[in-house]
Amino acid sequence: MVWKKGQSGNPGGQAKGTKQNINADFLHKLAHDFKVNGKAAIEKMRKDDNTQYVKVVAALVPKDYNINQEADKTFDELLSQTRLLTAELERRGVDLTVPQQPPTDKHVN
Repeated sequence: MVWKKGQSGNPGGQAKGTKQNINADFLHKLAHDFKVNGKAAIEKMRKDDNTQYVKVVAALVPKDYNINQEADKTFDELLSQTRLLTAELERRGVDLTVPQQPPTDKHVN
């Protein structure tokens, strides 16, 4: 059948259960799974494959972020920025504790 210009082949629009609904359902389930298991998965990746961990972190840095801009800031400006970032991460529930590593130097003094 040939459609006239401006005529829709599906005048009722998309039916329920379409790709949009499936995608929304998937994203909700994925978000729930990440909320439950995300921290453990991130920690496992950091311990088991730190190269991939760094790649993921780097992928989250905005493309237009220019590290050279930070070189011109004073210590107080950087400290203030760090405190703001830390507060925001804590507000989002990110655990910022640094795991204690056993000493790698086995020499006894």
